[in-house]
Amino acid sequence: MFTFTDRVIRILTLASDKPISPKLFLKSAFQVEESVCKELKNYLIIIPSLMRVFENSSSPVKTLYIQEIGQPVTPTFYHILVHAKQRSEKYRQVFINEGHILEFTLKYLQEKHSCLRTHQLEKAVQIISSARDLTVNLEHLTPLNELNVNEFTVRMAKKSDALYVLNFIRKHFGERWLSSASNAFILHSTTHIYIAEDKQSSITGFACFKQTGTFGPMGVALTHRKKRIGELLVLACFDQLKKLGHNEVLIEQAGPIEFYEKTCGAVIRDPLL
Repeated sequence: MFTFTDRVIRILTLASDKPISPKLFLKSAFQVEESVCKELKNYLIIIPSLMRVFENSSSPVKTLYIQEIGQPVTPTFYHILVHAKQRSEKYRQVFINEGHILEFTLKYLQEKHSCLRTHQLEKAVQIISSARDLTVNLEHLTPLNELNVNEFTVRMAKKSDALYVLNFIRKHFGERWLSSASNAFILHSTTHIYIAEDKQSSITGFACFKQTGTFGPMGVALTHRKKRIGELLVLACFDQLKKLGHNEVLIEQAGPIEFYEKTCGAVIRDPLL
């Protein structure tokens, strides 16, 4: 029922000595000293009213066992996971990330303890949920030929692929990325698209980049997620940008931050704190 990102699994593992409650999940997230978890901690630990919530801890009377993580959780935290899963499905995401869980965790703690002011809750949700610009140093990028994904190939889309590619994007991602992607098919455009195809030459994903050194958007069909197609597309685009003389790439408004951190060492360009 639940499929989590690696960072969520790390947080859950840190909380494994007790049944996981909303407070314990948040406390364990503070121990992950990286990315948005670090930003969130630095913002929240100076708020005394929230810190007092951690002082009062009691053992839960009821627990539910979650097989996917091999740990018991409180009924309240189980419902938070359900809401987080629904949020990920709304955005057509396969994995539940820490942002989804932490947002509902904070809202629950606020409802129960009134531990944050309105602007503090809004800021905390912004830290963990908003898309961010990321930067990638291309000097130590994994070579494309080292990524073994034999079922799929990537190639740069040609002008004659326009209808083929744009129909794929419209079908799987709606209208939101069509304007960016369609620029790639204009004569003398500085925007380019790589596409991934399976052995039947059916498109499974796409990624855009600009010759100026920016990347995005990128998308992989829901039925082909978890097959490393996203990694293949990212590295293909970055390899081309490196050949164009770029040492750094800007990923604009990235949603799956952890994916880019793991795939290419991306870092948040402008922390919110």
